[in-house]
Amino acid sequence: MLTQRDFSVTEPFFDTYERHPHAIKLVFHWLQMIFIKIFGYHIFFLRLLSLLFSLASLYVFFLLGEKIFSSSKIALFITIILSLDLQYIYASHFARQEVMILFIMMFSLYILLRKEGQHTYTIDLIIGTTLGLGIGIHPNSFIAALAIGSFYLVLLWKGKIRWKNLLLLILVVALFASLFIVLSFSMDKSFLGHYQESGQKFGVHKSISEKLLNIGRFYKNIYLGKSVTYYMPHVKFQLILFALCFILTLAWLMKKKNHRDFHIKGITLVLLFIHLGMVIIGRYNVTSILFIFPFIYLLVAHVFIHITRHTSKLFLLLMIITLAGTSLHIPRYSSTYDQYINSIAPYVPREEKVLSNLNTQYYFRGDNLFDYRNLQFMKEQGISFEDYIASRKIKYILYYDEIDYIYEKNPIYNGVYGDVSSYYQDMQDFLHKKCQRVHSFTNSTYGTNISRLIDKKPWGISIFKVVGK
Repeated sequence: MLTQRDFSVTEPFFDTYERHPHAIKLVFHWLQMIFIKIFGYHIFFLRLLSLLFSLASLYVFFLLGEKIFSSSKIALFITIILSLDLQYIYASHFARQEVMILFIMMFSLYILLRKEGQHTYTIDLIIGTTLGLGIGIHPNSFIAALAIGSFYLVLLWKGKIRWKNLLLLILVVALFASLFIVLSFSMDKSFLGHYQESGQKFGVHKSISEKLLNIGRFYKNIYLGKSVTYYMPHVKFQLILFALCFILTLAWLMKKKNHRDFHIKGITLVLLFIHLGMVIIGRYNVTSILFIFPFIYLLVAHVFIHITRHTSKLFLLLMIITLAGTSLHIPRYSSTYDQYINSIAPYVPREEKVLSNLNTQYYFRGDNLFDYRNLQFMKEQGISFEDYIASRKIKYILYYDEIDYIYEKNPIYNGVYGDVSSYYQDMQDFLHKKCQRVHSFTNSTYGTNISRLIDKKPWGISIFKVVGK
């Protein structure tokens, strides 16, 4: 996009892997382009974007806690605890959009509550614009819109706003949605059909009953830390604490009322609507678990306040437990990204075309990188491995021993590169007959994309130069 100055360009490292342009992530890509333009194309600076949004989210979370509990002390406690949470730390440097959507949710909620009793249409316009811009960050902005809409319902029920306010919010978000849809059609005349096809690959088309059943599997995988390619933070303690505090909050809401109860009802409803959004979308990406963490911590604070007068001691205990858990479970990788790239750079010029793992994208320039995930589609396009290499004028192949492991375990890890058995033997023949091994090294961290196997063994990586015709 940046080099060609065209937002309709899709990733150059996917060619047989069919991609269709759309504007749903246009704002996110625009922010990335600004950072790349200023700082250069490096993984640190793209992760910096997530870090800045996470810091902004912490500040807004503090303000939100201060507003709900009328206490800077409690707000500071829960903000520190959230900042120490391993799940939050992970999301803060992941270079993905989840923490940005979280910021949109918390910022919108704070703006909504900042001036209770003085609600104006300007507030609706600000929140609607914020949620609307979120559409250009990630489709999960739908979850954010549902969550904020649920709090609007609570305010309506309490008589603090009118229906006109909710309708204005919906109108503004709908206008932004229409804008992004029009932009998407300008990039792809078959946008809706292609977007629907893309969603079907992730289970979006399944029935609501199937999606509801899958939410149990979603939480089970998070509790057990099961994921193929995403690192899963150890959050067993948090999930148990969250479930307990959610149940206690529901029990409290059924029995008692006080001046704070509408805030807590609203936060509880926000959590329910976040899950409703997940169910409607049906994708259940494990990274989206981040959305519940700040709001559940607000309920944790609410429970602590109501079960003891020694609230500070309880918060300090939770802070110590959270810090200890993070210190114990935070991954300490054996290799840095620069060390990984420095093992490749002396043998493969960054200007040469290469078949490699996508994690080398910050080294190879422009459209020189072809990702292994393309290979799964060669068969249906009627081309052989040799034809693929020749037609793309690929000069080097980075071969990962992980591929042998995936082939041996087929089909368990087909979610990594697709079904490698469809091209594995052709690739082996080509490597042995028409390539020359120029270097081999091991990297336990970046030699595999299977999250549970990272740093479990010295994964071999071989650099082959294509020499045959």
